[in-house]
Amino acid sequence: MIHCAWIPTRELLSDQLKVILCLAAVWVTPCSTELSGSDSPCRGHITKPEYEYKYIQDGDIIIGGVFTVHNNMKYVYNGPVTSLPVCTEPSLDLYKQIRTFLFAIDEINRNPDLLPNITLGYRVYDSCGDPRLAIGSALQILSGPGNVVPNYSCRGKGEIAGFIGDQSSLTSLPIAQLLGVYGYSQISYGATDPTLSDREMFPYYFSTGLSDDIQHIAVAELVEQLGWTWVIIVAPDNDSGEKQSRNLQNEISKHGACVDIIIFITEDADTNKRNLERIRISISEVIVLCGTPSDSVHLSLCALESGIHEKTVVVTLSWGETNNSCYLLYNASLMYIYPNNPIELLDTQFHDYILSVTEDTTFLKELLSHYPSCWEQENIK
Repeated sequence: MIHCAWIPTRELLSDQLKVILCLAAVWVTPCSTELSGSDSPCRGHITKPEYEYKYIQDGDIIIGGVFTVHNNMKYVYNGPVTSLPVCTEPSLDLYKQIRTFLFAIDEINRNPDLLPNITLGYRVYDSCGDPRLAIGSALQILSGPGNVVPNYSCRGKGEIAGFIGDQSSLTSLPIAQLLGVYGYSQISYGATDPTLSDREMFPYYFSTGLSDDIQHIAVAELVEQLGWTWVIIVAPDNDSGEKQSRNLQNEISKHGACVDIIIFITEDADTNKRNLERIRISISEVIVLCGTPSDSVHLSLCALESGIHEKTVVVTLSWGETNNSCYLLYNASLMYIYPNNPIELLDTQFHDYILSVTEDTTFLKELLSHYPSCWEQENIK
């Protein structure tokens, strides 16, 4: 697989510090209803995973965080009619992102010149890449500890300045819809859906990632440079897929190439099988993936890999974020990724910080069990 790093280099750790400082400076404090004692309505309930991965620290100003650390979520039976969500497939790279956030908070609190007489705290949850858990996590942060009831805050000390997260458009979009109602700022560190750039719909949303519209220009230029004349566009069968596939088609046409067919991947096996046949007989040898896929859509595409693995696949950022296991599909493919070039000094400090972490025993054991060569289990106390 060839990785095409076309996005300008981002110094992750230094940018993280700047983002958190901006949130703390803005300090949005929307209206909320505060009740206490027996009149408190904080007795709601939301579905939570079997083990809830969260990080909490009190402070004068609270930064909310919704990060994807586990790539997937499945449901297990928890009674005759109920199921319990269980987060699966933890990622070491995604764990580094949440640790970068916590490291940045600690660095700000250590420096008295950055926020004099103010301590930053945080409420951070793992969305497990699932929109339902992402919404539940945001509501939990807004409501405070205990049961969740919208429009009420039982947080106690500390006002929420804003939210950071999530990486995927799939989870960032519903969070943005919720926070827009309450007027809280949100900064995503990877969402690319251009819908989120609509300032009328999402006036409080900001992103450090590039819009898919810009990626489409890069894909079109790649098609032109490699001399491809016909391509197939594959997108998820949702609003994002339909809108972005049309935009990508227009950009490719501007650069002198043609789109043979646009295929929408669904969760229906029969429909996908018919689409596979259309891809197989197409004169095009290039497939471009666009849109924001769900895990189920991505798995549906994996089911087609035996019939299309001989074609070259171009993978945009939103598809590359998924935990893909389609080895045949991604053979000889081109994938756009975010390059990572942290500042050397901060990188060293972050490395020392990671080695000093002691409170993540349960999660680290689960995470490192997938990387037996990296850490011996007996070293985790």
